Amino acid sequence: MKKVLLLFMLFGLTTVFAVPGATAGGGAEQAIVMYTDSGLALVNDAETYIDEDKGVQPIVENGRTLVPVRFVAENLNMDVSYDADGGRVTLSGGGVVISFVIGGNTMTVNGAELPIDAEDASIAAKTVNDRTLLPLRALAEAVGKRVFYDRGLIIISDTENIYDPETDKAALDGLIRRVNVLPTVGSEAYLEELTGYHFSADQPSWADGGSVAYGPGIPPSAAPSTGFGGAADAAREAMPAPAYVPVPAPSDAGGYSETNTQVAGVDEADLVKTDGTYLYQVTPRSVVITKINPASEMRVVSVIPRDDARVSAVPLEVYVDGGKLAVIGRIRRAAEPIVHDSANLAAPGGRRAPGGTFVRCAVYDISDQAAPALERTFEVEGEYISSRKIDDIIYLISRKPLYHGYEGDPYAALYTDNGGDFRVGLDRIRYFPGFTSPGYLVISSVDVTRPDRAATVETLLGGGETVYASRGHLYVAVGSGGAWGKTDIYKFSLDDGDVTYLKKGTVEGSVLNQFSMDEYNGYFRVVTTERGDRNHLFVLDGAMDRRGVINGIAPGERIYSARFAGDRGYMVTFRQLDPLFAIDLSDPDAPRILGQLKIPGYSDYIHPIDENHLIGFGKDATNEGLYQGMKMAMFDVTDPEKPTQKFAEVIGGRGTESALLQNHRALLYAPELSMLAFPVTVREDNNYGQLTFSGAYVYRFDTEDGFALKGKISQLTEEDLLKLGNYVEYDREILRILYAGGSLITASNAKVQANALDTFVYQNSVDVTEY
Repeated sequence: MKKVLLLFMLFGLTTVFAVPGATAGGGAEQAIVMYTDSGLALVNDAETYIDEDKGVQPIVENGRTLVPVRFVAENLNMDVSYDADGGRVTLSGGGVVISFVIGGNTMTVNGAELPIDAEDASIAAKTVNDRTLLPLRALAEAVGKRVFYDRGLIIISDTENIYDPETDKAALDGLIRRVNVLPTVGSEAYLEELTGYHFSADQPSWADGGSVAYGPGIPPSAAPSTGFGGAADAAREAMPAPAYVPVPAPSDAGGYSETNTQVAGVDEADLVKTDGTYLYQVTPRSVVITKINPASEMRVVSVIPRDDARVSAVPLEVYVDGGKLAVIGRIRRAAEPIVHDSANLAAPGGRRAPGGTFVRCAVYDISDQAAPALERTFEVEGEYISSRKIDDIIYLISRKPLYHGYEGDPYAALYTDNGGDFRVGLDRIRYFPGFTSPGYLVISSVDVTRPDRAATVETLLGGGETVYASRGHLYVAVGSGGAWGKTDIYKFSLDDGDVTYLKKGTVEGSVLNQFSMDEYNGYFRVVTTERGDRNHLFVLDGAMDRRGVINGIAPGERIYSARFAGDRGYMVTFRQLDPLFAIDLSDPDAPRILGQLKIPGYSDYIHPIDENHLIGFGKDATNEGLYQGMKMAMFDVTDPEKPTQKFAEVIGGRGTESALLQNHRALLYAPELSMLAFPVTVREDNNYGQLTFSGAYVYRFDTEDGFALKGKISQLTEEDLLKLGNYVEYDREILRILYAGGSLITASNAKVQANALDTFVYQNSVDVTEY
């Protein structure tokens, strides 16, 4: 008899179901636990494959989650029979008899005929690859079972309303780690088979070029069924996941400004941070701690220098919070011989110490700012992509090529933690099936408050490029199929340092930056540009399955900026004019463009003010599409079908530039003071003309009166400008502006300067070029 597997459909679930005692490390004693696109399951807390064919797994099709039923039915003590002549499947057990015909859209339950899907008559029983498919809700209700669903996790049990996706997130992540298993690379031979990358004693080489897909799936011989993150991670103490509030992060009303970030409660590293009294500043040479409040006492109190000349160490960004300073840096080392014979120091050993590039996170206790005390040093091999800080945890995202030159284990990922050296070998390196980038994505988590708590390091073959993070999830995008082909987006759960791989989604086109992505109410939204001239919007659900799509937005143009705010999305495209599109996202299955506004120029960065107003920062342009000076525009989207440009300000002419146009963290946004400010270098005509100003512009703004230039702050004198001629040395350009107490603080690589917050009168400054 033909093997029959009934696949359930899960749709429209809003009620939470769970199993008593289900925990991250085990429990779920009376439940069937599965995960979409995984062939592993738990039955009464015991791991098992759903089918001897390990490719049999729950899938999503047309918005329905389909789950294998012979496996489910037999574990519910039901018998399954199949009449090949009539195409009828019958399930019986527990006083229930369910019968349906392949191709039909009805089923009988104890003789009563019911629709298979009460909402959609087109849903019918069918077979796919010799497996029979049927909606879950119909069967679950017929047999009196309860279903819990969370981000692709499926639990079938007798108990209702136990798990809460927010407060029980750590436990749910633990279950996901057990059943959602990425395959392990395991060996050099299999790595070469996956990637076409061959190692020789001299150097690595590619078997062939071009854009290809690697890792087709989990082969029967793939590595064991240990969950991503490992059992030790699953056993960690559960911590509730804080609520995520997807609104712009305003400045702190307590007397000093904070970094302009994308998501409230998710901090981003920057060149400068302040605690209201001290400024913590990255320069190319060091990290300088300057007392800035009160301005009359401004002085450098301490300096954290770069490493000695043997190691090329460059500080990149910092975090400051709770008396801790975390410095993110890049380390470049040359491989050095290991000496085994002290009598012959020139004789190399049999293996070389690792060289190459490392990302460093150094954590200092700054309870005494004059004497920062190093508490922890963590280094991981690779290039820095980005990072986020959520509560006490810094998540570092980096990437590295396969080969680093370490003899004996050339494909390992290396890291150090508090002086200990660690190597993640191929037995621990996992890969994304179908990956397209043959490099490692490395996600590390470091607790800044507990130096003795070991860092976690997850290494995955598949690469990464652009990062978005909410308080509960991390999304890493990597291009596939060429520069404008497709983008894979990997979703991870974050919980108190634990990192749990969830799902992959794939969309057409490429993402511009982190603002092209967003999470809201369990849905992921992303805008992309395909082939440089076709733009799309996609809505994916919690399991990264596609729900709503808008294709072909503004053909012939490309996306210059995007921003999501609750149930709305905004994007700017450009070729000659600047269309601002307002998009309704209230129905994830049917997003729609509400309206658009066409004006000359474009916005590189969009900043929401409130639910009805946005500010766009970018460039003015002629009607022919030739960009001009910097432009700041306030848009009124009260009526999203008819967005309007309510106010606009053009600064300088062609050649005027601002760090804000490349990095949103350069914006001081202080709604509590009705103030915004940013660095700017101004040229006065429209052909890269004469340099007339370099410093910061400070504006008063509100939605009724628009922008009013309150003042300009420069660290250059008139004499300096004459000496400089037509260019400003990079070290003398203002990079950030913030406020603390009664002062506006500007920071460049050469100077920290204070000006009065109300009058902009010069107060004090310190030279930092010598540090």
